Amino acid sequence: MTESVVFTNRQLRAMIVPLFLEQLLAMLVGLADTLVISYAGETAVSGVSLRGPRSIAASARPR
Repeated sequence: MTESVVFTNRQLRAMIVPLFLEQLLAMLVGLADTLVISYAGETAVSGVSLRGPRSIAASARPR
């Protein structure tokens, strides 16, 4: 039985770079949110920390 190749290694590398950059930017936005809101106190930081991953996941869902 022959194995069919869906993506070549070159195509996979081309797709990984934007995915990596997107994840890096999402992490940096979360860090910036935490740093900016840290002046408001512990409760505000907790709220931002809890909301961050959910809002990112919600925006990634297909509509």
